[in-house]
Amino acid sequence: MTRLLPTVLVLALSTLGVTAAGQAPEGTGERALARSLFHQGLECLDAEDLPCAAERFTRSHELRPSAVVAYNLASVLAKLGRVVHAAELLRWIRRSNANPEVKEAAAALLPTITPQIAHWTLRAEGSTEGVRFYLDGRALPEQIIGVRAPVDPGEHRVEARRGEETVADTTFSAEAQGNVEASLDVPAPPVPTPEETAERGGGQTETRVIIRDNRDPEAEARAKRLRRGLGVGLALALVGVAVVLGVFLYDPGQADPIPGNTMPGVVELGD
Repeated sequence: MTRLLPTVLVLALSTLGVTAAGQAPEGTGERALARSLFHQGLECLDAEDLPCAAERFTRSHELRPSAVVAYNLASVLAKLGRVVHAAELLRWIRRSNANPEVKEAAAALLPTITPQIAHWTLRAEGSTEGVRFYLDGRALPEQIIGVRAPVDPGEHRVEARRGEETVADTTFSAEAQGNVEASLDVPAPPVPTPEETAERGGGQTETRVIIRDNRDPEAEARAKRLRRGLGVGLALALVGVAVVLGVFLYDPGQADPIPGNTMPGVVELGD
């Protein structure tokens, strides 16, 4: 099998420092591992094993992002029908500071891939709170619901999961340049039985009310002295009020004079 783009692969060998065929580079660092994985990807291409080549190129690109590796990976993915990812890689190359020759190759390959892309829309009804959606086992962003999104042509399975449990799922088939909708009716979470509630609570079915004595003896003594002082003060105030009222309300009238040495003289008028 001939390699996808000989010129670019020559650049790749120079850029990544891949040694002669059958010789893996020495070293255990990320750069050396990326070179080794790229070299293994080329070997997979020679053996016409596209899934192996895609896997090796992917891991190499994740370790050391490279426009050359991305182009080879995009070429393999396109042949495997994974055109959405392939197109994104080619667009990334065009935005990068890659070698002009690699950019030209990406610009030439992209128009042959984009017409193969299909689109789909996820419709979800019911109790979607706390639910995650998956397409072919891959988690989808929350913004996917109700939005037209690109998808590879072919058969797909979409799931709604609540925790680790799949609560709804469906399949759909997408054709190149086609549009398709996938609908899911997500059921409400089940109401736990008393037994399940007891199990989650560690088997405790009784509700115990614990009353703690938080009284402070010293504070209580101060409060008692304060109440006693207030009582005494109130009693004295009431006595004072009674005395004042007695003084103002008492009227003994005019008393008769008592004769004596201390009294002034009294003149009595005869008849």
